[in-house]
Amino acid sequence: MDIGELMKTQMDTQNYTRWKSAYDTYVDLSAFINAKLSSPGYKSLDIGADIMDYMVGQLKKYEQLIDSTEMGKTMNELEKKHEDRRSTEDNR
Repeated sequence: MDIGELMKTQMDTQNYTRWKSAYDTYVDLSAFINAKLSSPGYKSLDIGADIMDYMVGQLKKYEQLIDSTEMGKTMNELEKKHEDRRSTEDNR
């Protein structure tokens, strides 16, 4: 396999992963909403707050998973260095 094919395959894999992840996110959110709304006695006016609570919980969960990877740790270190540099420049 030549370098061009390798890069094309890598890009395709990254796109698939990104888009499949987004798709699965919406499938999970839809299932959550449907389960809530079909619960006996559920007050449908509460759905907005419940969706936000669910999303915040999911964001925290995935943030922790991302931060547990080597890439996540490296990106956090780079972000901290960038913030420190920006803070130093702003204080001049």
